[in-house]
Amino acid sequence: MNILSRIHTYLPEDIQGLTGSLLAGAFHPDSFYDCMGHSDAGEEAHWPPFLRELVLTYKQMAEPDTKLKAFIYGVFTHQIADISWHSLHKSQGLLQYLAHIEFNGNMSQAHSFLDTGADFLVLSHQFENLEPNQTISLVEYYSTPWEIPTKTLVETYRKLGFKVSESEIQFCMTRGYAALQGELGTFRSLTPAVRYRSPLLNEILDDYYFGGMNDIVYTITRCMKGLTGLFEGARINDPWQICSIFQPNPNDRSASNDYGAMSSNKKIVRHEMDGAVRLWSDRANSKFGSSLLFHRTASGCPQLLIGAEYDEGQGSVYVLPLKQLFGGQMHAASTLLYKETEKLTFAPRFGHGMALWNTSQHSFLVISEPGLSHLNVFLESRLVAVIHDDKAKTRLGSGGPKQMGLTLSVNDVNEDGINDLIVGSCHYDTLDAIQRGIVKILSGAHLAKLIEEYMESALGSRGFPLHINDDQMEINCLTVPHQLQRASGYDVFATSIAFSQDKMFIGSAGSGSLATFNKSGEFLYGTSPDFRDEVIQSASSQFSGLYGYHKIITGSWNKIAWIMVFASSETIEDCLLCGAAYLYLDRQRLELVAKIRPGKGHQLFFGVNALAQGNEVYVAAEGYLDGAGAIWRLNVQEILDAYANMKFKQDILLGEEKTEFGGIIVRGGYGEGYSGFGRSLEVFEFQQELYIAVGKPFYGYGSPKGLTGAVDVYKLDN
Repeated sequence: MNILSRIHTYLPEDIQGLTGSLLAGAFHPDSFYDCMGHSDAGEEAHWPPFLRELVLTYKQMAEPDTKLKAFIYGVFTHQIADISWHSLHKSQGLLQYLAHIEFNGNMSQAHSFLDTGADFLVLSHQFENLEPNQTISLVEYYSTPWEIPTKTLVETYRKLGFKVSESEIQFCMTRGYAALQGELGTFRSLTPAVRYRSPLLNEILDDYYFGGMNDIVYTITRCMKGLTGLFEGARINDPWQICSIFQPNPNDRSASNDYGAMSSNKKIVRHEMDGAVRLWSDRANSKFGSSLLFHRTASGCPQLLIGAEYDEGQGSVYVLPLKQLFGGQMHAASTLLYKETEKLTFAPRFGHGMALWNTSQHSFLVISEPGLSHLNVFLESRLVAVIHDDKAKTRLGSGGPKQMGLTLSVNDVNEDGINDLIVGSCHYDTLDAIQRGIVKILSGAHLAKLIEEYMESALGSRGFPLHINDDQMEINCLTVPHQLQRASGYDVFATSIAFSQDKMFIGSAGSGSLATFNKSGEFLYGTSPDFRDEVIQSASSQFSGLYGYHKIITGSWNKIAWIMVFASSETIEDCLLCGAAYLYLDRQRLELVAKIRPGKGHQLFFGVNALAQGNEVYVAAEGYLDGAGAIWRLNVQEILDAYANMKFKQDILLGEEKTEFGGIIVRGGYGEGYSGFGRSLEVFEFQQELYIAVGKPFYGYGSPKGLTGAVDVYKLDN
C-alpha cells in the first residue's frame, strides 16, 4: 500500500482523493487467500480478466462511479507488484532471489517471511524520524476506512465462474483491514527481528532491480496508460495486452539502439539550513541523489554532478555549477537519454553510477545505465560513445546476462599508463549459474583510440555517438572463483570493487566474502569477517552482516596498502545491526589490524557507504537516530600508527564526539523522515573550503508528497 502513495501523482485526478477505495483495491486480490474457501477466486483477482470485468461494469453504469474506478486502479497496482515479486512468467524476481540466498532455495519459507517482513520494513522506513504531526497524518492515512464495492464484486466473480457472497467479501476484507491495523501497532517492536533475520531484505526491498519497490513503481507508471486504455475501450477483448509484464518474455535480447543525448534545463530547489544547503528536484520517485561526482570542466569550472536514476522513468544526471550552489539562480542542465522504443525494459537507471575517465588528451565522464547494460561516455556535454554488452538481456523480467554497470570504476589495471574501465554486475547470469556475477576490465587505451578516431571522422563530426560492443575492448573478465562458488548460483559477485597498487578486491554477497585477485586476474585468496582462512560458500546475510556488500576502501600507509571492508549490518554483542569496518594491511595476505564500530546504538547500518580522501575515510550510517543518519570521519593514519606501537588487533569503539581515531562530523536533521542518508557521498574543495555532499535518495519516503530524493552539502572543518 506504500506503492499507492508513491504513484499518487500518476493517478487520474478524479480518484486521487479516494484513499479508502484505492487502499481497498490494493489489498483485495489477497483477501480470499485462506478465507472462506475462496482461494481460487482470490487467484483470479490477480490477473487482467478480473480487471476487464470490473471495467466493463464501470462503463455500463449510468453515472461514473469514481470509487469503483479508484478500486480498480488499486487492484491493478497489486497485480503488477505480485508479478515482479513472485516472478510470474518472469525470471529472478525478489522472492526467488531472497529464497536462494537466505532460505537455501526454500520458496515457501521465503514467501511467508517476505509477505509479512516486507510490510514491517516499509512501515518502519515510513515512520522513522518523523515529527509527531507527520506520524499522526501517516497513521490516519493507513487507518482510512475501506470503501468496498461488494455488489459489483459479487457480479464480477459470478461472470468469471465463482460464487461469492457480499457477506464473504465483507468479512475477508475486514479481516485484512484488521491485520493492517495490527501491523501499525506492532511493526516497531517486530521490525528489528525481521532486519536481524535478513539484513539483505532490508537492503534490497527498495532497490532490487526486478521486484524492488522502486522497480514496481517504475513498472506501474509505465503500464498505467494500458489501464487507462482499457477504460477507453482499447484492448477490451484481450486484457492481457494492457501491459507486457502480464505476458511471458519473448526471446529477444535488447532495446533499440536508436537514441541520443538530450539536454534540458531543470529546476533544482535550494533551501539553506544551519550549516548546510539542501538541494532537491520536485520530481516524484526520481531518487535525486542516487550518485554524486565532483568534476571540473576543461575550462576549470567546478561542477557537482547529481544522479537521479529514476527521473522521468529513464534517469537523469543534473549538472550543477558550484557558483550556482552558493548563490544565484538554481537551474541545472540535465542529460537524459531518450529511447525510441515501446518495449517494457528493465528500468534504465541512467545515472546509477558515474566515473571520471582521464586519458592523455581528454577527461571523459562515464555514466552507467545498468538496466540497458550501457556505459555512456561524455566529453563535456557531448555524448561521444556508448559501450554496450551485446549479450545483455534488457526486457523486464528476463534472465541471462544483464545489469552491467551496477558497479563502475577506473584504474590502470594493465599498467600501460592509461586508466581502464572496470564494470560489474552482481546479477549477471553466466553459462553455468544464475546471478553468479561478473566483472569486465575494458581497455582504456583501446577505447581512447576508438573515440579519438571517431571524433575526427565525418560521422563523428556530425555529433552522432560511437557504439562499441564491450567485447572489442575487453582485457579480462572475472567471476567468482570456484573455491567461493555456491552450488545453487546466486553468488552475487561484484557488489563492490576496489584496487590497491597490485591487487583487486571484489565483494560477493552470496558467500559474504572478499575475493582477492592480482591485476592479471589470478585469484589469490578469499577473506571472510570471522578471521578464518576458509570461506563459507553459502552464508546468509544474518551471519555475514553484509560483509563486502557495500564498499571497499583502499589506501597506503608507510608504503603498505591498507584495505577497509564494511559489514554494514553486523550485530556485535548488544549492538544490533550497528555495522562495522574491518581494517587490513596487505602483507602477502590480508592481516586484520583493527575492527572499528560505533560504541553504542542499534540499527545504525554503519558502512552503507564510504569514501576515502587520503587516509581519512568518511563513513555513512543511515540508521543513526531513528533514520536521521550520520557521517563519521575516520583517521586511518592514527589507527595504523597506534597498531604499529601495540602490534595486536584493535577493537575500536567510536564515540559520537571527535577523537584521534574519528567521530561524527555530520548529522541528519530531526523530523525529516528516513532518507537513505549518505547512500551517495562526495568530498570536494571549492574556494579553499572543504565540503561534503551527502546523497539522500529516499528523502520523502514517509511524506504524503512522495519520495523525491535530496542532497545536503555541508562545509567541513579542515
